[in-house]
Amino acid sequence: MRLHKIEIGEHRIIRNARVDLTGKISHPALKNVYGELAITLVAGRNGSGKSSLLSFVAQVFHHLERSPHKIPGRFSIEYSLARSERATVRCRLYRRYAHEAVRLEVVGQFDRAITNRVLDKAGIRDDEVLYADIREFLPANVIVSAFSLSGEYPTERVSNFGGDRRLKVFDVSKLYGFNHFAFPSLSPALALLMQRWQNDRGAVNALEVALGATITGEVLIRKRDETDQDPEEQWVMFTSAIQKREAEGSIYINDIAMASALDRRLTLQTMSSGQKFLLVRIVSILGAIQHNSMVIVEEPELHLDPTWSRQIISLLVSFFKDYKAHLLLATHAFSLLNAVPSDWVVVAEGGQFGPARENTLLANESSLAGLLYGADSHVVEDRIRQYIHRASADQLMSLFQILGESSTRYDVFRKIKAKVARDA
Repeated sequence: MRLHKIEIGEHRIIRNARVDLTGKISHPALKNVYGELAITLVAGRNGSGKSSLLSFVAQVFHHLERSPHKIPGRFSIEYSLARSERATVRCRLYRRYAHEAVRLEVVGQFDRAITNRVLDKAGIRDDEVLYADIREFLPANVIVSAFSLSGEYPTERVSNFGGDRRLKVFDVSKLYGFNHFAFPSLSPALALLMQRWQNDRGAVNALEVALGATITGEVLIRKRDETDQDPEEQWVMFTSAIQKREAEGSIYINDIAMASALDRRLTLQTMSSGQKFLLVRIVSILGAIQHNSMVIVEEPELHLDPTWSRQIISLLVSFFKDYKAHLLLATHAFSLLNAVPSDWVVVAEGGQFGPARENTLLANESSLAGLLYGADSHVVEDRIRQYIHRASADQLMSLFQILGESSTRYDVFRKIKAKVARDA
């Protein structure tokens, strides 16, 4: 799947906004880096509209079947879906006016209003199409990994919902506290992770390096038919038999064991919040992603130190590069923003969205702060820049030795060269 363009008439801070998502590979050196994935990073200051954009997209696909009237105002979402290795189909979901029906245009095939009129036994008009007949032209699913305290995202459908459960919501705020079982069951996802551990060590090794711990192979299982308040659980080694029992539905896999560099045993119960957030975010996406999935991730750097933040794009690519899916991430983290080309970065400001004005790939923090956030220099940087204009060559050389890699250090270097050349 590839998102191409989003237009929103009005939603929260957003007014008459258009978002162009390029997703193209801009240089041959990058063709083997990101695999089949399309990645868009939405950057911007707090309150700039990042969450408004991502939550709007989630609401469209959540409400489309039963309650399209809950989708606010006019909008348009253009995307393409993979049909085979080379073939794609181009689609547009849209509503031209606030009280009009939502329409689906499949380029070269049809452009009709979506209806469930058959539910009330009324006839279908020539200009209409049943929701049941357009499922193949929608994303396979929309996966949301968010830290939501304000209800921006819809809640996932209840288990007995009889319709299309296209939205998969993983709210990591539910991981707070001791009882992580308030989170949706991770049993199938943990089984997939352990299967990867057995058969695809490259991706799993990247996760182990990021967490500073290695998977031991042990999993915590519980029989599904146990209804006691304190059901019996046991740690066992993951095997093909355990995988089969989980797939058949006779057991849950509720936890995995890891060993840290100091031989400390780590589980979901004993991990730090950062370790737990990183592991669960990757695993929950792993358990739901398919070809043609749309994956919405809100601030994946939350609760992570800089070392772990630097690994997020690496982990996403390592685990999901073979999926024809689109990852839509909202972030403040420079370590994410400098891990993708600028064509893949959208800058939010005041509910409007535009391209990054300069290159972001491997750019330093100081450059990105000014480029994406219009951040003012802090007082230390201001004073040093004032100092270098009046300092001698010896003073500049001494200053150069204590500065970290930055545009300021480069300016000092240039000043030293100019003074030496002038004195020669």
